[in-house]
Amino acid sequence: MAMRLLTVSDDGNFIQERFAKDSIPLYAILSHRWSTREVDEVTFEEITKGKCDKGKPGYKKLQFCSAQAKVDGLYYFWVDTCCINQSDQNELSIAIYSMFRWYQKAEKCYVYLVDIAEESALSKSEWFSRGWIL
Repeated sequence: MAMRLLTVSDDGNFIQERFAKDSIPLYAILSHRWSTREVDEVTFEEITKGKCDKGKPGYKKLQFCSAQAKVDGLYYFWVDTCCINQSDQNELSIAIYSMFRWYQKAEKCYVYLVDIAEESALSKSEWFSRGWIL
C-alpha cells in the first residue's frame, strides 16, 4: 500500500506527500492519544487543503513531531490523524492493517503525552490506557 507522509514546506506549512510501497523514505512516526473532541485534531482534509487551524491542540502534536524529526535528521513523519483519509472506508481499513508495519519500519517513534507535566507522572498518562502501539 502507498503511504502518505508529512513534511514541512518552504513556507512552513505542513504538506502531505504520497509514496509507493517500494519508495518510502526514512520517516518518524507519532504515537499519541486522540483528543476526546474530534474537532481538536488536525485532519487529513485540512492538510490536503492547506488550511490547518494553528490554534487547535492537535496542531501542537504536528509541531512536536516535526521538530523532533528535524533534530533526528528526518525530513518526513507520519501522524494518523492527517495521513489517513478517514472518510474513505476502504483506505481506512487498509491503513489499520498496515499500521503495525508502518510503526515497525519507522526510524523513530515519538510519543506525545499532553496530559503530564513531569516525568514522575509518566505512568499516570491516559496514553497508557489507549495507546496500543508500543
